[in-house]
Amino acid sequence: MPRNPDHDVVCASPASMCRLASRFVAVSAALLTATAIPLGVGRAYAAPTSPATSASANAPSNAARAGSHTFTYIADRPLKSVNLAGSLNSWNKDANPLTADPDGKTWRVTLPLPFGKYQYKFVVDGATWITDPTAHNESDGNGNSNSVLLLLPDDYALPARPDDGIIARSALLHEERLPYRNYDRGKLTLSLRARPGDLSGVNLIVGGTRYPMRPQPDDEMYQRYTVGLPWNRKADVAYTFEIKDGSVTAGYGANGFVSAGTSATPFVIFAREFRPFEVPQWVEKSVIYQIFPDRFADGDKRNDPPDVVPWNAQPTYFNRFGGDAVGVEQHLDYLHRLGISAVYFNPVFESPSNHRYDTTDYKKIDPQFGTNAEFAGLTRAMNRRGIRTVMDFAFNHTATNF
Repeated sequence: MPRNPDHDVVCASPASMCRLASRFVAVSAALLTATAIPLGVGRAYAAPTSPATSASANAPSNAARAGSHTFTYIADRPLKSVNLAGSLNSWNKDANPLTADPDGKTWRVTLPLPFGKYQYKFVVDGATWITDPTAHNESDGNGNSNSVLLLLPDDYALPARPDDGIIARSALLHEERLPYRNYDRGKLTLSLRARPGDLSGVNLIVGGTRYPMRPQPDDEMYQRYTVGLPWNRKADVAYTFEIKDGSVTAGYGANGFVSAGTSATPFVIFAREFRPFEVPQWVEKSVIYQIFPDRFADGDKRNDPPDVVPWNAQPTYFNRFGGDAVGVEQHLDYLHRLGISAVYFNPVFESPSNHRYDTTDYKKIDPQFGTNAEFAGLTRAMNRRGIRTVMDFAFNHTATNF
């Protein structure tokens, strides 16, 4: 039988798997704002610079949603290089090199960054990943900890309150695309982004009718207010947003934030041009089973990796169990009896790691999982049982020997 389902389901973002691929990446966390100094003590620190400002107080602007940040590392010995790797550059250790000051010890790089939360590390001499001694450590859930930079705009300087009449304009955003606008089965869904806890109410206004919007779960930076309304996709829809903060009522439209007494320019959905994102119908009707290839079933001992562990061993972060395509095919009847109609595979292509998110060759099934012919045969066997194949690809990072 396959392994316990707890071992079959392994979910990870590309960034975390990129960290997973490097065993030396321990990560640290420093919470910083655009106006604050780093927390903690030590000699490596990241000092923020002033955020960019919008050219217009009303018009939406990328500049109004971005700042810049100077990352600084002070070495205690001569170094050849210092680089910055993190969620801001898909954990690419070569993307953002720091430049040494004349003293040869202080290394810096200043980057333009949208406001938000970032995880980062310093990479010394191309190989050693350094935690930030000034930082507060925060677990990433994968056995490491990350350095966190929280870059905030100036209008976040005061605590958010829904009754103070002060609206954080930089947080307000509605875009004419997903996830702010979509249509599904007769319902048009619209959203407005705002600062968490900042507003006392938000209404969608369509044709003079107000539709109260409900706040959705938030993070440190943003919260979305959402509402759905019926739409036949035959008539155009013009809409604006009404924003309330205590006694203050304002608007938001295609011309951005507007104060009371000023008209917001409507966003318009043209029915003949609108193309919603449509989920394939088979997905909504499917029972999907996720398989982590190395840990489902070992059907062919000949392709086991040299460091394979016994099948009943305790799973750890890096050990290997030898799961393969043959093992999956041997259990298709089991999956069919469960009522499975689709299998989602974590990466199966050639890779040096057990998770295979750091791919070496996207055209070659990992030999420790099987051959191209074996995997093709597996998908045909699944198809005969009415089980679809869903693949997991990660293209924003690869193995170092790609």
